[in-house]
This record gives sequence, structure tokens and C-alpha cells, in this order.
Amino acid sequence: MDMSDIDRSSVPGRDTAPARVEPLEASDEAGQWRDVVSAVGTEVAFPLTAALERITALIATGRIDRASLRALRDEVDQARRAGMVAQQLARFAAGRMRQTHERISLADTVNTVLTHRHQELQARAISLKPQERRAEVLVDASLAFTVVNALMDWAVLHARSGIEFAIDMSSWPTQARLSCRFALRPPDEIDDTATDITRRSLDSLAWRLVEQTARTMTLPLARQVGDAQVIATVEFPRTVNDQLLGEQLLEG
Repeated sequence: MDMSDIDRSSVPGRDTAPARVEPLEASDEAGQWRDVVSAVGTEVAFPLTAALERITALIATGRIDRASLRALRDEVDQARRAGMVAQQLARFAAGRMRQTHERISLADTVNTVLTHRHQELQARAISLKPQERRAEVLVDASLAFTVVNALMDWAVLHARSGIEFAIDMSSWPTQARLSCRFALRPPDEIDDTATDITRRSLDSLAWRLVEQTARTMTLPLARQVGDAQVIATVEFPRTVNDQLLGEQLLEG
């Protein structure tokens, strides 16, 4: 699906919440949560199994080198992160999310996430640029941070070079779109084997959190997967249009 496929029939600036994400049928919703549970099991079990093997080797030999110790720490951290994401998804599954819509700057939210994750990204040698395009949207501020941070988690998990966040506006109706773009392989790599493996793993637990957060906020979400590049786009139907709001006030 590309951005031209997204329905843009809602009028921005209105107080009525747009219903642009089609509700899941009961069977589809059950299938979705089965996929989530399966992803939780996989992403917790694999690193913990590897960690257990290292601990068993440590008990048997009484020694561990720095590389194995670092790997053990990373494996435990992967399982911890998966558990934290599972807790967030459990809140969505309970269906008791209260939202308070307020006017926020989308660029400020993106830049807050970038600042919050700066040291981690620097350690991973992932480059990011601050977002300067201004756009104001009516959303729950906490969930807006969650969806951007979840996109970052997902991109960091799969990106092999830089990650690019960008904000643009559709012409009519005026709606902000946030895109996250990254490469599945380094620019100088020509072997597609690792790229194919990464492409198949894109439906990770991190992506499930992006999906569920966007669905809860009724934000259309699209993902394009190319030969070596991925673009995920979140659209914000309730984008503030000051000109339209001014006309509505004059008419009132």
C-alpha cells in the first residue's frame, strides 16, 4: 500500500473523532492477538534460551570471556524489552485506554523521542536528523509519543544504516503524515541473503506495538517494503488547519 491508497475523506479541524481505520472483525481481531502472543513467545524464548546456554557453559567451566558476557547481557536485555512491549500490548488488549485529545506539535514529539534515544542511537552508530517541518495535530500526547517511540524501536531493530523521520502534508484535506524510512542493508552490501532474512522479520513485536497504537488512535498506517528499503507512514487525519478553523469561527 502506498500513501495514495489511504482514504482522505475526513475533514481536519472538526471535534468528531475520525473513524478511518476499519474495525477488525471478531475473527480477524482474534487472529491478530494470536500473532501477538506468538511474537511474544518467540522474542522472549529465543534470547533467554541463548542466555541459559551461556550460563550453563559458565557453570561448567567457571569462566566467561568479555564477548560472551556482553552477549549474555544483550540477550537478557532483549527478553526484558520484549516483556515491556508485551505489557504495553496487554493494556491495549484490555480496551480501557482513555484518550485526551490536545493540540500538539508533531515535530516536537519526534524531536523529543530523538533526544530521549540519542545515546542509544549514537552507540549503535545510527544517524538521525532533527525534524524541522512544523505540523500540529489533535491527538493524545502520551499515545503520540508511544507511536513515534515504537516506530523508532522497530526501525532500530532492523535498520542497517541511517534512519530518516520526515513530516509532510497532503494537499487536501490538509493532513500531516509522519514517515520512517530505513535501509535493510548497508549501502556497500550487495548480498541479498541477509536482506531477505531481515525483510521476513519485519512483523516483529515492535511492529505489533506500532500497529496497535495506531489502531487505538485511529491513525491510518501503511508500510512499503522494497528490495533494500522500508518506509512506514502514519497519517494524522485531525491535523490543525488554522485557516479552516478561522473560517469556521467566522461562519459561526
